[in-house]
Amino acid sequence: MKQHQTTQQTSVIDDRGDERIFKVNELLRGKNKRSRAMIVDDDENIAEAVRQDITVFTLFVSEGAELSEELTSVLPEDTDVQRVSTRLCKELFGVDRRSRVFALARKPRPWDLEELLDLPGDIVVLDGVRLMGNIGAIVRTSRALGASGIVLMGSALDSVVDRRLVRASRGGVFSLPIALADVETVLPALHERDIRVVALDPRAEHEVSSLAGLSGRIALLLGSEKDGPSAAMSEAADVSVRIEIHPDVESLNVSVSAALGLYERRRTAPTLTARVDSTAS
Repeated sequence: MKQHQTTQQTSVIDDRGDERIFKVNELLRGKNKRSRAMIVDDDENIAEAVRQDITVFTLFVSEGAELSEELTSVLPEDTDVQRVSTRLCKELFGVDRRSRVFALARKPRPWDLEELLDLPGDIVVLDGVRLMGNIGAIVRTSRALGASGIVLMGSALDSVVDRRLVRASRGGVFSLPIALADVETVLPALHERDIRVVALDPRAEHEVSSLAGLSGRIALLLGSEKDGPSAAMSEAADVSVRIEIHPDVESLNVSVSAALGLYERRRTAPTLTARVDSTAS
C-alpha cells in the first residue's frame, strides 16, 4: 500500500495546547460556528472531500492507525499529517464515536437554492426529515440514481457539512449539491422554473410507476416517516403518487421511498441515466 510520506514521522501530539488540536477541540464542541473550518472523520469521507477539491489543512492519525490506500492515493503530497496519541483522541472525542483518522478542512461554499435549481434534472425535497441516517442514505441514493440535488427543509441543520451527515452520507454531501431552504423560498423558485412538485402519499390515486411518464423536471417531495411533508408543501403538490405495500405494514422508511421514486424516474429518463453512468467511469 502506498504510504504518505509524512506519516513516517515519529513525533506524536499529546498536548491539547497544540494550535491545530485547539482548533479541532473548538469545532468538536460546537464553538465558533462561523468558522470556515470543519472536521471530517474517516478515510472514505476525507478521500471524497479531497476528490471534490476541498482543502485539508491537517490530517490527524491516531496511534496504531494507518491511512487507507484510497486516501493515500488522492492525498496531496504536501498535506500536513500528524500523529495523535490515543489518550488525546479519547479526550477530544469524549463519549462521541472516536475517529482514528480525522481531518481539519475548509468548508466548501454552501449551495444557494436558486443555483441548485438551475441545474438540469430532477431534485429531491425533504420536508421535516431530521434523522441523519435517513438523510445520508437519500444523499447516496440521489447521487446514484441521477438526481441533480437535494433541498432540505426543516432539517434542524445549520450546515449540510454537519459531521453526522458527512458520516451518514459517506462523504456524499461533498459531491451532491444540497441546499437548506424553507417553504417561502422553495415554492416560488420551483414555480418559476416550471418544476412540478410530486409528493409521495400512501393515499394517492396514482401509483409510483406513473413517475416514469411525467415529462419535464420534477421535485420529488418526501416528509418524515411519521408525519409526512408539511401541510403547505402537500397542498402545493401538483401530483401525488403512492407505493403499494403490504397492508399489515404501516409505512416504508423514507430513504427506501426516495429510492423507489428516483428509480422509476431513471427508467425512462435517458439524460439522467447518462449522467449517472458518466460519473461511474
